[in-house]
Amino acid sequence: MRGDLPVDIRRAHTTKAKKNPDITVEAIKQGMKDGHIPPWNRAGKWDLVVLDESHRIQNRYSLNKKVVAQIKADRKVAMSGTPAGNKPEGLWSTINWLWPRLYSSFTRWTEQYMVFEEKKIGRDQVVKVIVGEGKPGEAWRDLPNAVRVRLEDIGVHLPEVIERTVYVSMGREQRRIYEELEDQALAWIDEQPYAVPLPIVQRTRLRQASLGELKVVDSTKRKELWALRRDVGKTRVTLADEDYNEYTGRVVKVLTDEDGGQVVPVLFEYETKEFVFREKVTNHKIQAIEDIIGDLPEGEPVLVFTHSAQWARKAAYELSRARLGEVRAWTGDLTPKQRETLKGEFGKSVRVMVAVIQAVAEGIDGWQGVCRYEIWASKSDTGLLNEQAKARLHRPGQKSPVQRWLVHSENSIDDGVEERLAVRRRQMKAMYGDNKK
Repeated sequence: MRGDLPVDIRRAHTTKAKKNPDITVEAIKQGMKDGHIPPWNRAGKWDLVVLDESHRIQNRYSLNKKVVAQIKADRKVAMSGTPAGNKPEGLWSTINWLWPRLYSSFTRWTEQYMVFEEKKIGRDQVVKVIVGEGKPGEAWRDLPNAVRVRLEDIGVHLPEVIERTVYVSMGREQRRIYEELEDQALAWIDEQPYAVPLPIVQRTRLRQASLGELKVVDSTKRKELWALRRDVGKTRVTLADEDYNEYTGRVVKVLTDEDGGQVVPVLFEYETKEFVFREKVTNHKIQAIEDIIGDLPEGEPVLVFTHSAQWARKAAYELSRARLGEVRAWTGDLTPKQRETLKGEFGKSVRVMVAVIQAVAEGIDGWQGVCRYEIWASKSDTGLLNEQAKARLHRPGQKSPVQRWLVHSENSIDDGVEERLAVRRRQMKAMYGDNKK
């Protein structure tokens, strides 16, 4: 099912001038015709369609969801270890695909099964957000036909997971930066003040600061925006810092033709400040991971997880210098060929794999046969990705108890992330309740 719909096709089939226009049925059909999306609809009507990993369509506005809706079939089966994805309301996209007449309205379904709370957005705007189910498990129990099969129900009993949390102290400078970001949303770094005005940006910086000491470097970034211009073509312009707000993505200088015109891309270059991990200082999390690996039997493969690609590269480099064996980083920018090669090398020529959770959460089988040790330097804010990453080792084929370490910085956001994820896990577990056949 995987494919992509180029922006120019989306734009050609919408009346709205957006950088990322809405996905329309016409655009999807054009994408199938041009070969960007597999032409599932060419067969007319299928006898049976089995949708594996059905949680991939949980976003009802996504390309995946809208492409699946174009596939005609007499019979449909949806399969997933996490049918609702990461939120209870994520179940609707799948059941809407299975029973479109019964579950035609997302609004009516959520009003019947979910609980809402008001949340303030900005100064004056208040919106209603879904916070969970009204009666846990009711939405799942009311489905016309659902089967939940657990491993133990079919005689598969996995070895246990032995988990412990290791707390490490931050360095003095790391702690100072972290506390300033936490208390004031502003930190002095290299005698310069750097503010993080939005809560979501503050959270991102705190997560970075819990992984290691930060510094700020000058960076040139490029961003493609869209403007109405009479002359068609790509124009390169340079903006000063005050002309571009990197947090809102708004350009102060409005580049539109008053008389109207065609929407064309404009490539902006702008100077900004980027937070990176400081070199040549002790990274206490990496030091703790080095100590854990050093206590393991010699040559035992180890899988290290983090949510940060930048930190994964740094950790792989520093662990390599510790002479623990071959260490590699698995990040999202690897090509399919590189991924396949590296997958086969782990547990053989590569002893330690530092993996970005988002890049390694799905599509990898076989590591459970060569590894039983995993260390978590940080977790993703998306619980679904964490659970899928845990299943790289704790899955059928694993012969030994999985040893898991959670490395937390003391008095940091690490504990808060863990508590938030635990609440979400309990909520999702309650949604599915007992087996239903």
